[in-house]
Amino acid sequence: MISRVAGFARELLTAVYFGAGSQADAFIAALTIPTLFRQVLGEDVVERSFMPGIREHLARREHAQAWRLASASLNWMLIGIAVTVALVYLAAPWFVDVVAQGIHQRTAAQSTIQDVIHMTRVLTPFILFIALAAYVGGLLFYGFDLHFQFSLAPAILSVGAIVAVIFYSGRIGVYALAWGFVAGAVLQFFVQVPFLWMRRVRESDPQYSLTLRPPRGEGRRMWRETAYVTLQSILTKTTEVVDRRVASFLVAGSISSLWFAARLIQLPNAIIGIAISRAVTPYLSEQMGLNDRKEFKKALLIGYRYNLLLILPTTGLSIALAHPIVRLVFERGRFGAHDTDMTALAFWCYSLGLLGMSLYTLGARICSALRSNRVATATAVIGGGLNIWLNYVLSATALRHGGLALATSIAFTVNSALLFGWLHHFLQKSEAGFTAAELLIPTAQVTLNAALASAAAYLVYRGVILHSAWLSSAAFVPETVAVMLPVTVGLAVYSVISLLNPVEEVRPIVRRVAKMRRMLGRNVA
Repeated sequence: MISRVAGFARELLTAVYFGAGSQADAFIAALTIPTLFRQVLGEDVVERSFMPGIREHLARREHAQAWRLASASLNWMLIGIAVTVALVYLAAPWFVDVVAQGIHQRTAAQSTIQDVIHMTRVLTPFILFIALAAYVGGLLFYGFDLHFQFSLAPAILSVGAIVAVIFYSGRIGVYALAWGFVAGAVLQFFVQVPFLWMRRVRESDPQYSLTLRPPRGEGRRMWRETAYVTLQSILTKTTEVVDRRVASFLVAGSISSLWFAARLIQLPNAIIGIAISRAVTPYLSEQMGLNDRKEFKKALLIGYRYNLLLILPTTGLSIALAHPIVRLVFERGRFGAHDTDMTALAFWCYSLGLLGMSLYTLGARICSALRSNRVATATAVIGGGLNIWLNYVLSATALRHGGLALATSIAFTVNSALLFGWLHHFLQKSEAGFTAAELLIPTAQVTLNAALASAAAYLVYRGVILHSAWLSSAAFVPETVAVMLPVTVGLAVYSVISLLNPVEEVRPIVRRVAKMRRMLGRNVA
């Protein structure tokens, strides 16, 4: 939460200083290719290809094999990054033409497209250091359960960007963001390195070597899983590239309004969805190592129900209050009412797919724990193709840039359904497949609870907030109350209804409340 709030503050500052216009469009277009390779060569491959094998060796106390695998995978990753950095720097004009051709066509200023090219080159060191930070963080988190250090480190990236914008945007404009991202990535890497000398790590006798050969029996599996994860990441990020390209042909601000809306929707997705999947995945890897399918399924269902319990009310409140939320968060400085309208539409459309995004993250990481990344790759092909087709179809409707967000939501929902369908098939082989009751009953319960809570929040907003001159005014305090009041009512309604119509994870709270009532009754008597 701390790291995501810091990232959210970074985006808020970006909105204040640059708005949702041509400058922000240029930076976001420039960031597209570096973040593509960041995910492909860094976070996804590290967490889903390298770390499951390393953790399995450490769980079996095969320390020498674990560190040999860590060394080989790191060395291959560094070679890939070196080639990528050179390629991105030299081919930046071509990459920019692919991502943001529409920017060049809709503006008379040649400097705009040149700015995108220059910022892309400025951001090339970001690829190296953010990948190194992901690798060290992956070792700390998945190898040695140092969760706090890994989870807090991304906040340092945001600190670098925030400092750069505050102190240098007046001199170098939006270039301050590019340099800030590079500085933040360097800091995120170095702040984690000292934790590799903690006692928990030293007890495993860490030994780095220059080898490119993983332990016997691991090489083919590592390359196979890396290939699947890399292909899946490319397919997933390709849809983002297509999003930016299609948006570049729409009105100015389309790229940046999608960016700000996506950053806003990623806050609950990261705090809830990614947190749940990262908490569950290491345990799932251990259970697969022990070949305990029943415990594996039990943990999987816990992750599924927690997603329902926490994501669905967030989805409902985001849909009901999209415009006031965006206005409260972003509308200040150079971010005006028109920017709010555009971003709110995109945020509303992204909110429809929040559960699909979260369950997709869980399903993809489970496939990694099962060493079955080929499945996630296959579903990514289907979801990516659907997303790209819907981009062109829906952006041609009255939704325009909102259609791009809706396409993403639909694709993630379909993708997550395909992944859970495969998981059912996998568990069914050992007669442990999902039953309809295990999935549909909690889904129906939580959907009903969340819908009633969201309706209550919307009625408060429409019936109270919009009829009050003070609460409708454009000042920070009334805007905050205008959001917090319906949110508080919605969460209160959700809490009460969830106690009356509980899923498995809520039943202990129901029993505790009943016990407290009985104790209070005896005391009164």
